[in-house]
Amino acid sequence: MPLAGSQAHRPLPTHPAAASRSLSSSHRDSHGRLSGPALADSILWIAALNGRLNAVQKLLATPGTKVDAKNNAGATALHVACERGHTAVVKALLQAGAKVEHQDGALRRPLVGAAAGGYRDVVELLLEAGASKKSKSFERGLTAKYVAKALGHVDLLDIL
Repeated sequence: MPLAGSQAHRPLPTHPAAASRSLSSSHRDSHGRLSGPALADSILWIAALNGRLNAVQKLLATPGTKVDAKNNAGATALHVACERGHTAVVKALLQAGAKVEHQDGALRRPLVGAAAGGYRDVVELLLEAGASKKSKSFERGLTAKYVAKALGHVDLLDIL
């Protein structure tokens, strides 16, 4: 059964301005700009989205940066790196302690994002880091294996 409606994979904002607007507004200066730790978290999310490994590594080494900081949609840097297939970034985030079972606001897990994109290397990294093949995403409770099959990524079925 193909994914439809609210359960369909929806890409997250890609434009840096849209991404920073969607991140938490709890650390804004008097002009509404992100500041302090929230700015580092915002940049981490954008760097992960765009596969910028060097920037991700520098930000993870910056005191106060939270590896699991969420945007307003509940997505973490790991979610967006998995959805885009940025293997090296995913590895760096996992090494920094990113949670593999975190659900975003649409109830998606990083493993489902990687499976939806057909990113075998990312799926393998997540499974090695402890992601559960049985975890369910979306309101309908779909597994990563179901999503991969529905989207034609049959090469992932043997590991999911």
